[in-house]
Amino acid sequence: CISILTNHPDFTSPNSLLEAHALIMDVLPDVVWLGHTIQRRVEESTRIGRLVNAAVCVAIQVGDVSKAVEWLEAGRSLIWSQLLFMHMTIVVPPISDPIRSQRYTWLARSLAQSREKLLQSGYALRANRLSTGSQEFTSSITATTPYDTHHKLVMKYEIDLKNMRRLPGFENFGRPQKFPALTSSLKDATEPIVFINVSSSRCDALILTGCTTKLVVLPNLSAERIQKLHSTWWTGLSAYGVRGAVSGRDDRHVAGRSKRVLELLWTWVVRPILESLSLVSRLLSFPPRSGH
Repeated sequence: CISILTNHPDFTSPNSLLEAHALIMDVLPDVVWLGHTIQRRVEESTRIGRLVNAAVCVAIQVGDVSKAVEWLEAGRSLIWSQLLFMHMTIVVPPISDPIRSQRYTWLARSLAQSREKLLQSGYALRANRLSTGSQEFTSSITATTPYDTHHKLVMKYEIDLKNMRRLPGFENFGRPQKFPALTSSLKDATEPIVFINVSSSRCDALILTGCTTKLVVLPNLSAERIQKLHSTWWTGLSAYGVRGAVSGRDDRHVAGRSKRVLELLWTWVVRPILESLSLVSRLLSFPPRSGH
């Protein structure tokens, strides 16, 4: 649906396209489901990153920079929550109902134990090897496996989350924060927060200072250029053994390519952002540091 609307703008309006992306953003947490194997959740998170970048791009195009910041933060939180889930503590919020609070505490503890069992046994990797299409199979059809237990616990966990969200004050529990909530804690902040969005159609920086948002277009940056910079930088790291085995290298050549990457990042990304904040002149006023 998004592809049709994007490729045929005559059949839609910018606001309709924004609404379509809003629907996608609402269902993203269901796509990266905790019941899936670790490998599948990481793969889905990678794909979701592109969807978030496209949604943010549309929000910027229609002039809704607040929504762009909200979606960028939602995407960042969702992806990192999946990567960090295996090491994070499930916090039980205060609930006046003792029965519901006790059940949630028990479920959170059971889910954490199940998660630890998956880590220790490496079962998630084995289950992923046997996955077919959208279904995930285990190697045993008679015994209860760690994956079966985890799957059931996640479903119970989600049911309890839905019940919690029916309680007053917990309507948005566990959900990405809306823009007013994001900025409420920053109203007295003086240091800016910079978000950079890269999509196939445009690249921008969003600068959040207190409760205000500023858009900085990055016209010289593109998704293709970012990929080339990433590849060049990765090659330099590999040459020095930072990422894997040391490969044959010419130190001067590798250093020159790495320096070029930093120069281009300064020109295409950093300098435009600092100029919009009136910080370039202050930065250039500092005396150069001598080499050691």
